[in-house]
Amino acid sequence: MRHLFLCLLVVLAISCNKNNESPIILSTWPITKVEGPATGSINQPVALTVYWPYSSGSCDVLDKFSELRQGSFVTIKAFGHSAGGVCTADAGIKTKIYHFVSASPGTFELRFRSSDSSFITHTVTIN
Repeated sequence: MRHLFLCLLVVLAISCNKNNESPIILSTWPITKVEGPATGSINQPVALTVYWPYSSGSCDVLDKFSELRQGSFVTIKAFGHSAGGVCTADAGIKTKIYHFVSASPGTFELRFRSSDSSFITHTVTIN
């Protein structure tokens, strides 16, 4: 009887530790506007406010930015997901801060992906 009880406890403990959360799948979010300083200093972050549309209220989340640097051109994509749960049906524009940092001086054209074929650009000169 004691062994049966121990086996039951082990089975319950294992079944309670299962992770039933589905993995988060990131999608590309379009950028509609970028605002911020046009100058900065070497190795100091330049904070830019990035605007992006949402369609499911509190459930749309912008998770991260990715950069592709090619000389003085920097292509930035925004990635996010729609969280599950109870969402509002409202739509609008949200913001997130993007930090641009350069280890060398120069003028950089930041190209934020707006759609598959268009960009919102912001030029930053690093001294």
